[in-house]
Parts: sequence; structure tokens; C-alpha cells
Amino acid sequence: MKLFLTQIVIWACFIGRCYGQSANLDIYRCPPCGNEACDTILFKRPGVCPICHMNLVRQALERKAGTGVAGHGFEGHWEGVAKTTDQRLNFSLDIMSTPLGILFNSADLKAMKVAARNIKAANDSLSFELTGDHSTTVFSLAIVNGSLAGALTTSDENVSGENRTAKFVLKKTSPPPVKYIIREVAWSNGMVSLSGSLYIPKGAGRFPAIVSNHSSGDQLRYDGAFMADYLASRGIAVLTYDKRGDGKSTGDWRTSNFDDLAGDCIGGIEYLKTVHQIDPNLIGIFGHSQGGTISPIIVSKCRGIAFNIAAAAFAVSPEEQDIYRVTNTLKLAAHLDSTSIDSAIRFFKIWLEVAKTGTGWDELEKATLLAASAKWYPWVEPPPKNNWIWKWYRIAGNYDYTIYWQKVHIPTLLIYGEYDEVTPVEASIKQIKKDLRIAHNNRSTVVVIPNARHYFTRIGKEGDLWTQNASGYFEAIYDWIKHIRSEQY
Repeated sequence: MKLFLTQIVIWACFIGRCYGQSANLDIYRCPPCGNEACDTILFKRPGVCPICHMNLVRQALERKAGTGVAGHGFEGHWEGVAKTTDQRLNFSLDIMSTPLGILFNSADLKAMKVAARNIKAANDSLSFELTGDHSTTVFSLAIVNGSLAGALTTSDENVSGENRTAKFVLKKTSPPPVKYIIREVAWSNGMVSLSGSLYIPKGAGRFPAIVSNHSSGDQLRYDGAFMADYLASRGIAVLTYDKRGDGKSTGDWRTSNFDDLAGDCIGGIEYLKTVHQIDPNLIGIFGHSQGGTISPIIVSKCRGIAFNIAAAAFAVSPEEQDIYRVTNTLKLAAHLDSTSIDSAIRFFKIWLEVAKTGTGWDELEKATLLAASAKWYPWVEPPPKNNWIWKWYRIAGNYDYTIYWQKVHIPTLLIYGEYDEVTPVEASIKQIKKDLRIAHNNRSTVVVIPNARHYFTRIGKEGDLWTQNASGYFEAIYDWIKHIRSEQY
């Protein structure tokens, strides 16, 4: 059942998140917002942060000795480099005197303000964990001659033994200046309430803006925090939001179709038009993977969108994309031979057809009995019969995006990784460009990032601890928006 567990929706997405721990003394603080003026302020009562205007969130102070960081000299902004035998990772820690007071940042990993858990401090030593979907990384460190020195160790079995531990030294320094403010915002799409964060550049003037649409699966607003920080620091406002059913947003994406999700994004666009710091003539959308794939639906339903950025968007049929994705999973993750892959794909096609049509259960059950003992079966095992994915795929698996791309008349950036293992790059580019020609749209740009995979990370060596960013991704997005702005004015 590995495929179902690691690719819980038909379109793969990797979501690494960390969560804080609870305790027994309530205080309130601003959510991680990137504003140094309010990140460390604590409040005794609920309300709104007077600086960034985001709703305060409840937080628990730990009464037990030895589990907070206050009074041990750890507080502050620390920067440094972690090293394995052949890799380096630049990262920083923001440490505050609360149990949820450690935030991890790394431009190398596109990570920003990832909250630590299981924080323990005693005398001059400190430990904490960062927990993702597939592994946990444990940090152990101590104050040595005014620096934080220590090591981090991962539980990821895909990392080679010699790379599972990295040593680091961090120096205390001033945090980088924050060039934007963050405002908590909300809007509605029918009965669904959406909640998000608007990153607004500091200074006068009206700024171009994007609404950051979601990839597949669960998505919180902070999943887009790194890109929001990158663009807002350079004069482009960004609205990120919790996907329906996640975070503070109501509804449930598992029972929603793509028109529903498109409507959620359109509500964000309409909200931006009411913000006086935003240029209403330069509001665009950004979407990665599923978010880019449904971008033409959004554009076709909403007048006044100035530009469209579709990253890793596929334009083949959902079935073709799934077969492409699963084939690569069997090659790259399961390391199966071609004969085993062919057998696994034949079985996968059977349950994919059931998911698309809702018929053929008897054939699937017979095929399952024959396949259950195969070494490839755990990678393509279908989800339980009562799982939500069967109903969801009846909608998602029969979508035709061609008719929507043929209605896109605005400037469009198509950006892909050269070695995307989830989206068929050449076939998708060919189909979208064909559809845009039918729409008489000659304002599209295609950028392919060299040596990059689906999430715009570099192809590294097998057994590496870190999968780092491929260079040029955010730069290409920023430069293209800047070009669109110069054409507008």
C-alpha cells in the first residue's frame, strides 16, 4: 500500500510540516508572520496583533522544568551551515522563550518558519525535532564559546548511513530585515469560508499581486511562505491561504470538484481588488502541479486576471499523467525491473478504470487476488473500498483541460523542471501551446529549469540527506512578473 500512503491523492505532492506541542498555561501570540516587530511579543488575552493585524493564536507555556528555552541563553537568531560527508546546508534558527519558540529556515530547502516540536532545554544543551510526512530530524546542540554547536540526525531510511547525521555550528546574528507586512484576511465562496495571509511590501505605491493556488492534497497557507517572502521582499504582494478543509478554512477539498477550488481562488482575487495597496490591473495567479493544471479553469471563469503562472501543470489526460507518475515511482523509488513495472502498471490501470467509472469491481477483486503476493503490489495497492478517493476520482479523473486552455487569452508563464517525474513535460507543453494557438494567445512563455524535478529540486545522488533547490525557479517567476509589469506601464 506504499503508493496509496505516499501518494494519498492521485496527483503526487510532497508536504512536509511540523507541529507544536500542547501544555497547560495559555498565552497568545502572533502566528509566524515574518514581521520582526511582532514575532516575539506575547499577549495574555486573545485578539488581533496590533502590528501585523493577524489573529492571535493560543499557545501553551510548559510549566515543567527543563522543557522551555527561557533563561538558558538560546534566544535569538542563529545562522550557520550543516555538513555531511559531501553535502552542505545553509540554515537558521529563530529561538524564542516559549515551547513553540524554535523556527527553522533554509533557503536551500525553500523552508521558512517551520515550527519545531518536542523542545527540551537544560543548562547549556537543547534538543528538538522537525517532523515531516516520512521522517523525523532530531537536533541536539549546546552553547560552546558563544556559538550553538551540535548535530542533526534523520530517521529517513532512504538516506545512506554516512549521511544520516550532519554537524553544524551556528553564530548569533541580527535577523534579516523584513520588507513586508502580513495581514490575516478572509473571504467566502458560497458556504465555504477561506482564510489566508496577505504579504504586502512595505512602502508607498500600488503593487502587483498574485494569489497562490494549491497543489493537491492538504495545503496550509504556510506551504507558500517561502515564495511569498521571496516575492514580497521584491515588491510583489502575495496572497496565500489555507485550502478548503485545512487550517482555518471550512469545507472539504475531498468532496469538492475543480470548479469549487477555482471559485476559492477567484474569491481571493476579488478580495485583492479591494486592497488599496494592490494594483487592480496587475493581479495574477500562481499554481503548482494541480494548482497550475486547473489555472485555465480559474482564468476562464474570472475577468480581470492580468497574468497566469502555471508551474508543472499537466495537459495530458489524468489517466495518462497517473500512469506516467506511477511508472516513475516504480523506477525511481521501488527500483523495480521493467518486467515487474509492466505487471504493476497493468494492475494499476485496472483499478484506475474503476476509479474513473465506478464500475468493474469484480474484475479488480480478481486481479487483486492474483497480484497480492507480487513484490510490486505494495506500491500499487488500491485504497480501501470505502475510501474517499474513489468518489473524488470519478470527478478528477474525467476532467478535460483542453477546453479551458483554449479560453486563456492573458499572458501565461509555463514553467517546468527538466526531469519532472510527475508531469509529462514535453507532452504537456505541446498540448498547452496548441490550445493557446487556438485561443490566438501569442503571449505565452515557456521556461524549463535544468536538472530539476517536479518540486523544482535538484537531482542529487542516491542517499543524500538533503534535496536542494534547483537554481533559477523563483528568479524566473520574479523576472517574468517584472516584465509583465513593464509592458503594462
